[in-house]
Amino acid sequence: MLFDLDRVYRGWAPPPDLKVSEWAAEFRRLSPEGSAEVGRWRNERTPYVVEIMDCVNDPTIERIVLKTSAQIGKTEFANNVVGYYAHQDPCSMLMVQPTESMAKSWVGERANPMFRDCPCFEGMLTEDNLMHKAFPGGFLAVGYAKSAASLASRPIRVLLLDEVDRYDLKVKDEGDPVNQAITRTKTFHNKKIIAVSTPKLKGSSRIDALYSETDQRIYLVLCPKCGDHSPLKWEDIKFDPGSPKDSAVWVCPKCTKEIEHRHKREMLRAGRWEAQQPFNGFAGFHINELYSPWVTWGEVAASYLSAKRTDETLQTWHNLSMGESYEPKTERVDSSTLSGLKEGYTSRLLPKGVLWLVAGVDTQADRFEVDVWGYGLGEELWHIETEIILGDPKNKSTQDSLDKYLLNKWPVDGYGDLELGAAFVDSGGNRTKSVYDYVRGKAGRKIFAIKGASSEDPFDRNVEVLKQGYSKKYRCSLVIVHVSKLKYQIYSQFKKAISVCNNDSLDSGGAGYVHFSSASDSEFFQSLSSEKLSRKTVNGRHRYFWEKEYERNERLDNVVYARAAFMQFKPDLKKIEQMREERVNKVVNSPEKKKKTATRSKRKNWATSF
Repeated sequence: MLFDLDRVYRGWAPPPDLKVSEWAAEFRRLSPEGSAEVGRWRNERTPYVVEIMDCVNDPTIERIVLKTSAQIGKTEFANNVVGYYAHQDPCSMLMVQPTESMAKSWVGERANPMFRDCPCFEGMLTEDNLMHKAFPGGFLAVGYAKSAASLASRPIRVLLLDEVDRYDLKVKDEGDPVNQAITRTKTFHNKKIIAVSTPKLKGSSRIDALYSETDQRIYLVLCPKCGDHSPLKWEDIKFDPGSPKDSAVWVCPKCTKEIEHRHKREMLRAGRWEAQQPFNGFAGFHINELYSPWVTWGEVAASYLSAKRTDETLQTWHNLSMGESYEPKTERVDSSTLSGLKEGYTSRLLPKGVLWLVAGVDTQADRFEVDVWGYGLGEELWHIETEIILGDPKNKSTQDSLDKYLLNKWPVDGYGDLELGAAFVDSGGNRTKSVYDYVRGKAGRKIFAIKGASSEDPFDRNVEVLKQGYSKKYRCSLVIVHVSKLKYQIYSQFKKAISVCNNDSLDSGGAGYVHFSSASDSEFFQSLSSEKLSRKTVNGRHRYFWEKEYERNERLDNVVYARAAFMQFKPDLKKIEQMREERVNKVVNSPEKKKKTATRSKRKNWATSF
């Protein structure tokens, strides 16, 4: 048998004395699937990542925590770590993603392209499965937080935890998935635990908790005016709200001089990390989007102005742009205050701003309760009317009565009749089969059964707002609705409308405003505002849930179902308005209309000539 002595010697030789940043500069190639800048990795492009990467090579550092915004390079940092160990120091590695779909996406869009496009990996993989890559001396396993088996199956020397704030609190009664994964590294004296995430909610953020245990480093940039170092903070960004992209500047907190964005590249290159706490073996890094070479300060300012419209979008901005956790306000709406939005219109003649009608249907054991809502431009919202259809929903006569009602048409001021665009019917309770029997075959009219998602947390990113589903038991399509999240959106819209109504300097109406008809009574408003968002502590972390304050909550449920239907079908309201105007103008300018108008005018003149 012939032996390849060179290969044997290479196997026993110690790894080259390269740091991760040096390896990336020499061997890493960025792939088109994951980067807008394809080609060789350049450390000078993101100089703040260099120290983070090189902490991997520091034997005194066991844990690296990166609390960050989006668009900052955190994913490529993790990829460089994987590539370095696979090529330079083979060992057992585990990458943990929040969900199975995210794990598969990371493999397909990040890992596979890296192994394909970096020449150093050519012919190196001895096993190349979807969730497992093997190479001489080690392997890369890919798991996800919802799977206990993928977290506990083998000892791991290098653990990478991606987007930890999106992990579930518990994995099949086996405890916190972060702690469960960290347990896999106990047998290694040279282990590395790397946790990366954009933060989510204050009090429940894992990345906040992990970062608080580190030396908490922040990146200081060099001011080109005074030569001193300071962090880039949002409060130091000044701009004209009328033209944020062109006017945004950074005001140095040391010399108070305004610095234009064009200086940022040099400021970053001359920057340095500075620890805020004593070193204890855990290195922590916090950085926000203001440092990103791909985003200007003006673009960050513009995104803030767009996000500040609602609490939900503002939370997303704080998380993804500032890399900070957000503390939401506990939501509640006072029914008497909400009734201040009541106006004089009725369902007999709808305001001309109403462009699309949608219904939410609540199912009870002895009745259907229907609420019709109208949408206009900018999601301006009108409550049209409430209808209660008595009778057991399992009876065909009751279903026929509901169907007859949903076929109604409502007249719009200056236009004509408007029919229902869509309806979502609640399939919960003990009349599930009856609801599926009713909606079956009505997809053409956009009438669907809905089912509430299991999550009661409106901030749960792991649950989609709307998801198309199918009931195998009843052989019927349905839509799964994140009810809790939609309630939060609706309450935010209510509160915004109330603030506009109470501000004498602002005109009522317009995008996001909410209108209520003259038929709305105190019972209606109590039911519409029947719940409040409360907070409880589970395993030391905050969880949010909706708590009833008034027993009858059908109006609130129905506006949730109506909003879900609107979001599901996304009608083009601008196009609808344009078509309506064209139709009205066509009628007004038709020859028959002109002839009748001329005749009336002639008779009037004849009568007044005597």
